[in-house]
Amino acid sequence: MVILLGGTMVRRKLEETTIADFGGGWNVADSDLNMSSRYQPVSENIIRGANGSFTPRWGTQLFCDMRVGSTAVLDLNPVAYSVTNTSAYITITKTAHGRADGDHLTITAASILTSTLGGIPATSLLGTFGIVVIDADNFKFAVDTAATSTTTGNLNLGDAVTFDDYILAGNILHMQYFNRHMVVFDDIGEIAKVDDETGVATRIWSANHADTLTSGLVPTRACIGWSSTTFKSSIIACNGADRDKPIQIDEDFAVEFLIDKATLSNAHVPCADIVLGMQGYVIFGRTANGGGTNTGDPFVSLSALNTDGTFSGEASPQDAMDKDLSMITDTVNPIVIGAAPFRDKLFVAFYDRGMIGTLGIYSSGGDHEPDFSDTISEHGTVSHRTLVPLGNDIFMCDYAGVPSVSISSQSTAFIPVRVSELIGPEIQRHLANLSEQTLKEKAFAVFNKSDRQYMLFLPKYDDATLSAASNPFLFNDALKENDQALMIIPNHKLFTRSYITIAGATSIGTLDAGDINGSRLVVDIVDKDTILVQLGDHPIADTPTYGGGTSVTAVPINDETICYAFEYNKELKIRRWTRLRDLNFSCGASTQRGRLYFAKDGRIFRYGNNDEPLYADEISNYDERTWINSHAYTAGTRVYDSSNLRTYVARIGHTSAAAGTFATERSTNLDLWEEYEGEPIVWELETPWSDLNKRGDNKLLKYVSHDTEGSGQFTFSVFTNQAYRDASSYALAPKREVQFTAGDAGGFGMTDPQSWSSGRRTREERLWPMPCKGKLLLLRYTGSTRAYTRIISTTLFYIPGSTR
Repeated sequence: MVILLGGTMVRRKLEETTIADFGGGWNVADSDLNMSSRYQPVSENIIRGANGSFTPRWGTQLFCDMRVGSTAVLDLNPVAYSVTNTSAYITITKTAHGRADGDHLTITAASILTSTLGGIPATSLLGTFGIVVIDADNFKFAVDTAATSTTTGNLNLGDAVTFDDYILAGNILHMQYFNRHMVVFDDIGEIAKVDDETGVATRIWSANHADTLTSGLVPTRACIGWSSTTFKSSIIACNGADRDKPIQIDEDFAVEFLIDKATLSNAHVPCADIVLGMQGYVIFGRTANGGGTNTGDPFVSLSALNTDGTFSGEASPQDAMDKDLSMITDTVNPIVIGAAPFRDKLFVAFYDRGMIGTLGIYSSGGDHEPDFSDTISEHGTVSHRTLVPLGNDIFMCDYAGVPSVSISSQSTAFIPVRVSELIGPEIQRHLANLSEQTLKEKAFAVFNKSDRQYMLFLPKYDDATLSAASNPFLFNDALKENDQALMIIPNHKLFTRSYITIAGATSIGTLDAGDINGSRLVVDIVDKDTILVQLGDHPIADTPTYGGGTSVTAVPINDETICYAFEYNKELKIRRWTRLRDLNFSCGASTQRGRLYFAKDGRIFRYGNNDEPLYADEISNYDERTWINSHAYTAGTRVYDSSNLRTYVARIGHTSAAAGTFATERSTNLDLWEEYEGEPIVWELETPWSDLNKRGDNKLLKYVSHDTEGSGQFTFSVFTNQAYRDASSYALAPKREVQFTAGDAGGFGMTDPQSWSSGRRTREERLWPMPCKGKLLLLRYTGSTRAYTRIISTTLFYIPGSTR
């Protein structure tokens, strides 16, 4: 820049500043006007390197599908049934039923039953059950309620019964790595193993397995959760204090109910919500139906030392015991919610308190007398599934965020710490939106060994219907251009980039009700009572500017589990947060080698890592397992091809050929299908506002350059002087916005080709124009990528100005 002063030419020096440390992580506790540049007020789907650079999070790939097989509808209209007093089995007589041991039946409508079946209510017949074949004309299945009388009769279910031969037919609730396999537990009580290398799944526990052990033996049945632990080369698992007796899986994956090895009985083994093994004891938390009289919500039951099935009530050995923790803690709600080993101690958590127990203390008479006198206020948990012990630390989730308890390296004292202060406002808002039962059943956490992250997953919403204000839709010209409207829903607690189902809206001028009601995207959050929603159209006339009626409701679509990831590395002094979106899982587990698996419904997905990177979501996933001739496919349908183990997506809607194979159709109709590469990972990161250490001076930004790796594309935006949104459209309003391509990508026509207009190549050592002026600058990085992309640093080249 050249300026004439009194006839003398003065050239302003071009100054530069480099942002090379994004390592502080996500921070919403501080104002973005005085926040350190290491932190970011927006950080979604971002992970950071030890050097302070950042990259989109890892993707996911389908690893195993438990629901591979066939289904059939069998008309049971009517069939004979029989039940036996005190038994939970229902026997069905159907001539030539054609089913096999281990098959499942799903009953979707038992409302036609007008009476109980020998004391078994009709509601107990709703759901999915494993069947045991008696002979060619008879099979049986176990329900959650035992009969109170022996009864026979006819049962009319019509065509409301579907049979399948899946490996697991239930929804996966829990996983544990064991002996080079992932052991998988579902919500109908069945268990399978999955080979960690091949992904081959085998069912190891079902009604048929239980009946094979002892005819008539009732298996583990429908439940809402599992807990498991390893003990002496076996897994011990339980499915609830109000459910079934615990089971044991040996190193060869043989399964049986946990028993006292001396008496061969499980009469004294308690049912429980929680199980863990440590210091030679098997420990059950929140127990019921044990051999001793002391069981219930505040109790933990400890086995005899060095035994796995010997509990209070057995004659020998006699050091098994039940401990009532409500006699020690001052919690107002004495229900054991979680427990975990903490070095040589036992950590037990209530909703609002924690306590640390010392085991192995014996009286002179040989009685086990563990000491639970060390209690910790305000360090409880919402779910046992959120507790993760890590050496000298244990992490959990409570209603205020993520607390931890650490062991001091100097004094071995226990130090309670809250590690979620920087994200407190966001995580507390989320937790306040979820009920106690939802958190207990659906919140979970895992430790990602590869990235050293405590990953806490919370369901997005409770199942609820939100009532909108009267005439809740507001329009202006800018919103109409984008088919958008402001929608007033008092105290909505919704998330951006989520979906709601709108109902009850009436037409607004020329805008038809059909373009308002239905599934709609929440584009952005304006405030706690107002959202920006995407509609199907807009009113054409200038008026009306509002409307919708007085009976509009919105139901949040719960299609995501949001992850709050805390990267924790004491050696490198790293403690930072980020939020991961677009993941939807019910449980997770890691292997000894650091692989991380997640599950949802009947499918298991592998999460990427440095050794086995994945740069897109749902790689290899499909909507349909088999391609079918003469079938109408819609655009976007994903179909698996078993001949080459790949998934393809329909590019356009079409009807498949009447004859031939899937491979033939793809090769002869190139415009119909393409290989499915997964869903792109949508990510964003924003820096806080910066004055470049000169708050009152204008900065004339001229150029920008980036140091990057990978081949993905990203958008770089600059905002100035706290002007962040357009006042009319509520859209983001950057002063300048430019698309870039990461530094390892080649040019058009190179080995790694890019399309035209794919973004400025950051591999070129040149300055890219980015002209804008302001006293405050905010930088924003966004992308939607299926390729490795890492931002190492950004350099701004600017001319310092005056205060004017």
